[in-house]
Amino acid sequence: MRESAVVVQKDYSTPQLKKCGVGMQDINKIKDNQITGSSMFREDHGPQYGRLFETRGIKAWSTQPGPGYRATIDKWSTFGLKNQWITVDLKKDTKIIGVVTAGRPPLLLSPTYRLYHKQWVKTFSMEYKTDKSNKLNSFLDPTGKVEVFQGNTDMTTPVVNIFRFPITARWFTIKPINYVYSMCMQFDLLVC
Repeated sequence: MRESAVVVQKDYSTPQLKKCGVGMQDINKIKDNQITGSSMFREDHGPQYGRLFETRGIKAWSTQPGPGYRATIDKWSTFGLKNQWITVDLKKDTKIIGVVTAGRPPLLLSPTYRLYHKQWVKTFSMEYKTDKSNKLNSFLDPTGKVEVFQGNTDMTTPVVNIFRFPITARWFTIKPINYVYSMCMQFDLLVC
């Protein structure tokens, strides 16, 4: 059993997040097809839009609605689908020191009108897999249970979780646990 992977939440400036990101923010470094997800609400909600500071689509990944969904704006039920995930394939084992997440930012519909969907992931777990392994590894807490990461408390403020020790792997998966209105998020992995 390994010790807890999460140490602290840390404040990073936007320039630091852009500099220290593994490449999720640059479509030339991590291609859309390297980011996959369990589901999406519509095409413009796909996992390729789950990049930190995304400007395409709805600017975030959003899962398919659960059984409590009502087809009117902002009427998501808290009874969403379970076992949803978003994964990035880094194409090779890469040393990662942390993860940063954000919610779904407002959409600018005109110079004077923004559409706010109050949607973000409050807590999540993570898994990783190395290039030469078939086994998914969960981040564990000191008791050996799945680590629960602190997510977001609003739509736009990035939240950084630094790991106690770096994790070197090719695939990293985020699995939302608790959320506001829908499982909707942006993320990046940190290398510095």
